[in-house]
Amino acid sequence: MNNHNEYLIRVESYLTDLEVTQRSKILIEANQEISQMELVELLPPLEFANEKRAEHGFIVYRAKKKVSLLSLFFKFSLIMLLIVVSSIGVLIWNFTPILKVDEENNRIVLLGGLIDIDGKAGKMKVFDDYHFSDDSFTNDFQASIALDNEKEEVILNFNSGSFHLKNSSDENFSLDCKLANPPTQDIISQKDDLVQIDFTKIDGLNCALSIPHDKKITIEGKQASIKVPSPEYNLYIELENGKVYLTPEQEIDYTYNLSIENKSPNNYIGDFKSSEADVSFEIRINLQSGAIIRK
Repeated sequence: MNNHNEYLIRVESYLTDLEVTQRSKILIEANQEISQMELVELLPPLEFANEKRAEHGFIVYRAKKKVSLLSLFFKFSLIMLLIVVSSIGVLIWNFTPILKVDEENNRIVLLGGLIDIDGKAGKMKVFDDYHFSDDSFTNDFQASIALDNEKEEVILNFNSGSFHLKNSSDENFSLDCKLANPPTQDIISQKDDLVQIDFTKIDGLNCALSIPHDKKITIEGKQASIKVPSPEYNLYIELENGKVYLTPEQEIDYTYNLSIENKSPNNYIGDFKSSEADVSFEIRINLQSGAIIRK
């Protein structure tokens, strides 16, 4: 984008479902807000449009999901893998039970568990490596919680899934999730000093989390893929197996406490160096197996 007009045109494209008067009111407000800002300071058009929609009481804009070539390749590779393994299984079926199919739970286990495809939870395990997909998730769950001076921490527990963490533009902690199961009534509970989020009754999930500046979030689960770009908060992660993709912000100080319990060539930690500054954000990640990757 070269100028503010192009930015507003992009924002308007995410308001086309609204009435003309409603759309015009939002665009006038948007123009006033961004007129004195540099383009590099602006949020992505979709994120900005959804913030304005929320302010005016409208649901967020969701673009129609496009067919992903990577997803098609993944599915094609999976089908070919099943064909090859099944062919071998036919030859030795009478000797070794290498294939187990659980239609009720949408699950296929191959080679005694070396390959475990769990369609209900949206995950596939190949040896000790987990892959996650939300293609089959049909349940939405969104929430926004104000974290005041007394509420300093969010604790999130889950079984398996993928997460994308980002910095919140205000004091609200928010989450936008796709779930394998309908959400229960007791997912979120609040105490004086923290917010507890419990997804342990959900088979699988894919969540985008927005975390306010200088707060603390603890994520505890079994298997996960977690992306953490430029965190401006304290982060604790505890996983049995998974990958954490961490992108430190160059101009921000961090103190790292990173560990992987099981030692093997597939389990590794990228190059992270703690700052010597007196004040820094703490990044604590402990995996039983997996990788902590610097992006």
